[in-house]
Amino acid sequence: MRRAMGKLVVPTLGAMLVGSLAGCATDAVPKDALRLTESTLEVRSLQTRKLVAPSEVAILTATVAVLQDMEFNID
Repeated sequence: MRRAMGKLVVPTLGAMLVGSLAGCATDAVPKDALRLTESTLEVRSLQTRKLVAPSEVAILTATVAVLQDMEFNID
């Protein structure tokens, strides 16, 4: 039984070592990967709106009411 276990341990450890080293990426992330394009910025500016609210308290009260309507418990 011990010989069978010994024969399985070495290949298993070797496979785990190779698998863990193969999972390491060597390519770097491109510098402009997270940079937004101009068309994305144009769409975002069209989607952004400024609203006039009576006060910050009114905004917080409305936000809490919406969250409670969505069944969140707020203390």
